Amino acid sequence: MDDERRPNDAQADDATEPEAAPPADVAPPADVTAEPTPADDQPQTDAAVPPPLVDWKAPAAPAGGWEAAVAGASTSRIDVGSLFGRTIDTFLAGWRTFVVLGIPAAVLGLPSQVLLYDFRSPSNIALGTALSLIAIPVYLIVSLAMIVAADDIRAGRPASVGSAFRRGLSRTGAAFVSAILFVLIYVGLALVVVVGVALLVAVLGGGLGGVLALVLGIAGFAVVIYVLLRLSMFVAPIALDHAGPMDGLRISARVVKGNLWRLGILFVAVYLLVFPLAVGASFLILATTPVIGAVVAVLAFLVTIPLLFIVLSLSYGDLTGRPRAEEQVRSPRRGLFAIAVFVGGIVLLVPSVALAVPRLGELALAAIPPEDRGTLYFGTARNPVNPCAPLERATTFSTTDPIYIGGYFSQSLLPGQSASIHVYVDDNEVVNSPIQAGAQAVACYYEPSPLEGAPAGEYRIVIEDGTNLYAEGTFTVQ
Repeated sequence: MDDERRPNDAQADDATEPEAAPPADVAPPADVTAEPTPADDQPQTDAAVPPPLVDWKAPAAPAGGWEAAVAGASTSRIDVGSLFGRTIDTFLAGWRTFVVLGIPAAVLGLPSQVLLYDFRSPSNIALGTALSLIAIPVYLIVSLAMIVAADDIRAGRPASVGSAFRRGLSRTGAAFVSAILFVLIYVGLALVVVVGVALLVAVLGGGLGGVLALVLGIAGFAVVIYVLLRLSMFVAPIALDHAGPMDGLRISARVVKGNLWRLGILFVAVYLLVFPLAVGASFLILATTPVIGAVVAVLAFLVTIPLLFIVLSLSYGDLTGRPRAEEQVRSPRRGLFAIAVFVGGIVLLVPSVALAVPRLGELALAAIPPEDRGTLYFGTARNPVNPCAPLERATTFSTTDPIYIGGYFSQSLLPGQSASIHVYVDDNEVVNSPIQAGAQAVACYYEPSPLEGAPAGEYRIVIEDGTNLYAEGTFTVQ
């Protein structure tokens, strides 16, 4: 209660009542300047009240925690251009942290990439696959840690490698379960679309069924992309808000609503920035220098992967209102860095593709046994699984037998390359027809329709381009 007595009255009381001593365990405030006592004829004002010792500027957390803040759809609208620039600024501000966090996953991925691209060795492919599976938890920990580090920089806190890694490690279990659910949803949707398209073609045929299948395929693809975008942020609430596996997916679906296409544009922009560098490094591994390519791929990984998780962390932070530093300095090297990543990727991509094209042929031949290469086969039944390998094989047929033709090349016909198929009957050429590979390397050949009513004679079929003999085979019709 305010004391309304005059100062003189208070002084009179002081003469008879001693002033109570302050508690021993309470220290007087430091550096507080006493205000002058107002004159008797001047009223007491607020100016006489000392300012608070601490002036809190940080916003209070929403009631119920951050999970309550994202209980409904986000009402904010993200700024695509600002987020894209801030993603680069965040990487440049903490690049040492992001590089160190990415080293374990990059180094673990190096031998697996080299082994997986050795198509001539099944044992190396198996070992590379095993290493890739082992690396999955490491990749997950790294992604969680990078999201945490990006959020620290966003809030103006120093990003610590140790702290980010520990916090990411603690959320690995929930993120792993959520990732499995995410993959199951994706695979399930894709299977529904594929099966639906196949059923339409099988039931209605290639006319109306083909048109309806095309429409269903486009609509199904749009639905798959829509669902993937809605769930794309599932790892952010798990890393930053300690959400559970199902909650991570649920929160992602809610906060993305209303910003779906903005996020799509933002993610595409970041992917386009890093795509040439990432793909160029992968093609370089595929080329004749896999070790050098793997080293380049690791360096590319340490730049491209952080950007993908930084944009995810910042987007989630903007949509959920997580604490953000009042002033975020724009890096003067933002534009130079973006140009260097994109142009550097293009410069790497062009020669790496040229070097890797010959090995694309090895990829096409990887699953073909060596003893089958360069041989054409003939049979009386089509193989529904692999038309290049006809069933009921024989080398002698009657004039009433349907003859299915298929086989494998000794070397792949690379994209854009052409060759010729020659058919000889009793050493007389009766067919000379060109064939050409499309956008992919071709390693096998088959005739879409069987040869029926063939006259008696000795048949020889040769596929060559004037320099290389790709395949040949002979059969007799009696």
